[in-house]
Amino acid sequence: MANNHLIAKNTIFLYVRMLLSMGIYLYTTRVVLSILGVEDYGIYNVVGGLVAMFSFLNATMSGATSRFITFELGKNSSKLQTVFSVALTIHIIIALIVFLIGETFGVWFLENELTIPATKMYEAKWLLQFSIMTMIFSFTQVPYNASIIAHEKMNVYAYFELVNVGLKLLSVYLLLIIDTNKLIFYGAIVMLIQIGVTLLYRLYCINKWEHCKFKLSLDREFLRPLLSYSGWDLFGNASLVARTQGVNILLNIFFGAVMNAAAGIAMQVQTAAMSFATNVMTAFRPQIVKTYATKSYNEMINLISLGSIITYVLYLIIVTPLIFEMDFILHIWLKEVPNYTVCFCQLALLMDLFSNSGRFLMIGIDATGRIKETSLLLGCLYLLVIPISYVLFKYQAEPYTPYIYNLLTPLLAIPINLFWLHKYISKFSPMAYFRKIIVRLIYVTFISLFIGLIIRENMDVAWVRLFMIFICCSFSSLLLSFYICLSHSQRTVLLTFIKSKLNGRKE
Repeated sequence: MANNHLIAKNTIFLYVRMLLSMGIYLYTTRVVLSILGVEDYGIYNVVGGLVAMFSFLNATMSGATSRFITFELGKNSSKLQTVFSVALTIHIIIALIVFLIGETFGVWFLENELTIPATKMYEAKWLLQFSIMTMIFSFTQVPYNASIIAHEKMNVYAYFELVNVGLKLLSVYLLLIIDTNKLIFYGAIVMLIQIGVTLLYRLYCINKWEHCKFKLSLDREFLRPLLSYSGWDLFGNASLVARTQGVNILLNIFFGAVMNAAAGIAMQVQTAAMSFATNVMTAFRPQIVKTYATKSYNEMINLISLGSIITYVLYLIIVTPLIFEMDFILHIWLKEVPNYTVCFCQLALLMDLFSNSGRFLMIGIDATGRIKETSLLLGCLYLLVIPISYVLFKYQAEPYTPYIYNLLTPLLAIPINLFWLHKYISKFSPMAYFRKIIVRLIYVTFISLFIGLIIRENMDVAWVRLFMIFICCSFSSLLLSFYICLSHSQRTVLLTFIKSKLNGRKE
């Protein structure tokens, strides 16, 4: 019960953070797109994406660092500082490698391969430098964020997000009033904000926990397992980056910077919507790793099942009205909607909806530390989007082609994850998960989308239609998932928690 209470509390803190971020994020995107224009906004996204291609290295080490710090914390290990120091040393080395690659290959690729107007090349080069510097700080920040998550101090994210959103609002105001090269200025101010916020996180961690005081270390006891885990995770994360930034570059090569603006907006809508699901995963992940560390496998499996249901249903509630009313929402949000933006957004949201049905399976596999097979299989599946899209674009395929392929990959990933999680944890039953989670979530999804379609076809006033889709689909999804997806014990825990909060008592 205590663990459930902690997960619920942390989820609330993460949602506060998410709501602050998303509200400001959507507002600033609208203003920045209006000020910069479609072409400059597209250049900002594609140049930033060029450096973000190397984020797979960061994501790889982030997963490894988070897993090992949380695992050692779950065991009450005395070697936590060694793990932290080894992880940060590795991140510093990777940051230096990325700096060298960015200043050599990155500059060459920008000048010779990307479709950037000659009059904008000066600005693009400055944006590349800002992106490289931001990425370096992002790389070396990972062990600190992993420590916050491992200790489940999610309230820290909410507090520091107040600073972050305040600075973002200030940056938009300055962009409006300062008479200078706005594209360069915006890139510089975004870099400074991100660096400043990461430094705040670091100061908090250093003052809060002794193990966050860095000592240069390459201790072999942890270096080898960290690198082994990261090495297999590298391919999987590289493929995920290819699915986004690789496609973004292909769109630029074949269709120009304007198409990158559409892809950039779709990415922001996708990120904002996924934050609802990501918050739940962030709150559950430490408990899943800790239960594996203590060999509490039944509790671990229950957390995976419960997290899968909550994550999927919350995301379904958000994306159903977005999918049906995307054209209306984008025209309200943005003054100018680039071509294909609506289609890109809808397909990206559907892809994440399908992905959410199996994300907690991956968290379970990650907890075991045995990710070789799944990383290789899923990595190949995701990477295929690049050669397939390239060939189809050569034959005049539509820009949304890669999005359709990406829509199918999560469905193929589910049986792969089910098989390997069962192999690593024999108590986990793939058939039981498929029957009790996947099938029931499909039923809830079908009913929700059917209700949304009925309302869409029978109402003419857009605002009323959007409101009704959200209310009706939310109610039906929550009610059906409560009685169909949750077990009796899970319903009892949830009701007890809600009643305790309503009565103002501590659980």
